[in-house]
Amino acid sequence: MNKQMKKVYVPTIIFVLLFCLAPVQTLAQGQGVIEGQVVNGTADGGSVEGLTVTLSVFAGMEEQPSQTTTTDAEGRFRFENLSTEADHGYTLLLNYGGVDYGSSLLTFSEGETTLSVPIQVYEPTGSDEAISIERAHIFVDFQEGELLMGELYFFNNDSDRIYIGAEEVIEGRRGTLRLSLPTGAKGLAIEGGELGQRFFETDEGFVDTWSLPPGQSSGRLMFSYSLPYDPSGYDLTREIPYPLKALNVLVAEVGVDVTSEQLTLEGSRGMQGQSYLNLSGQNLNKGERLSMHFSGSPGDRVVEGREAMPAQPLQPGGQSLLRWAALGLVVLAVGFALGYPLLRRRSKGAVEEVEDRGQRRQ
Repeated sequence: MNKQMKKVYVPTIIFVLLFCLAPVQTLAQGQGVIEGQVVNGTADGGSVEGLTVTLSVFAGMEEQPSQTTTTDAEGRFRFENLSTEADHGYTLLLNYGGVDYGSSLLTFSEGETTLSVPIQVYEPTGSDEAISIERAHIFVDFQEGELLMGELYFFNNDSDRIYIGAEEVIEGRRGTLRLSLPTGAKGLAIEGGELGQRFFETDEGFVDTWSLPPGQSSGRLMFSYSLPYDPSGYDLTREIPYPLKALNVLVAEVGVDVTSEQLTLEGSRGMQGQSYLNLSGQNLNKGERLSMHFSGSPGDRVVEGREAMPAQPLQPGGQSLLRWAALGLVVLAVGFALGYPLLRRRSKGAVEEVEDRGQRRQ
């Protein structure tokens, strides 16, 4: 090719390439928009202007380069030119007051081009004065020489600030919800994480490091462990960590007697092929010690409507936690999560309203 031909063809080739690539780039950008507004849920809270919002982008199973923007004077933000393909997903993340806030995975439905995502932030607090337990469930089962324990707590934060804890448990991680364990407890398993990650051991038990936002039942903890059991008589003591409104204790009905001056026996309930003694209490104070006395050897399991069947060996730790998690869902589903005595003293209409509120928050 001579010099004259180069002068003609080279610019032409470059122009054709640019022309062909231009629409490809436009199509890759897409027509999707993710917008939203950051709102401070604390009365007289600080400004939400100038916050950095990060958009993480996922195509299939692979993470793509993220995008960032800043909020305007009203806390609004916007990301444009996003792919609306079904295999694309997005998450939002921002930090306010040292606390990370974000969204669940966002995807565009067919024909949808705009997603509006509000994000509520709060001023932080290290005080636990507004923390209480809306309801708690303690599950007790037996195997030879052991009590198998499961505990489920729903926490309230009655303030308009997010509780982040006052003391660091490790560098950069503050402890929030603190739970004690009885002397001799072993095989601790916690739903939602392992010790050394989200949860950390303390001299009395363990501590959570997740912050607790405002609201009723805004936090949940479930864990299991085992204790040595003496059939001639065993006293179980549990310290109430925060003011407790309603408590259910379900004890596997296997021939072991249980008594407590702070709990009322409400009869027995059959669930998952097993009969449980149902004891309830309410309005226990922070620091109060809940005491239960057990005596007798585990024998045959009593199953409602069936012949008694021999007790099956159970495993402490993770397997036991799965059992209690399943039982906990059944407990909530059958409607005595707040305790029968408390519910019976309400009118029928009030009971339905309370149960409906609780179901919406779970």
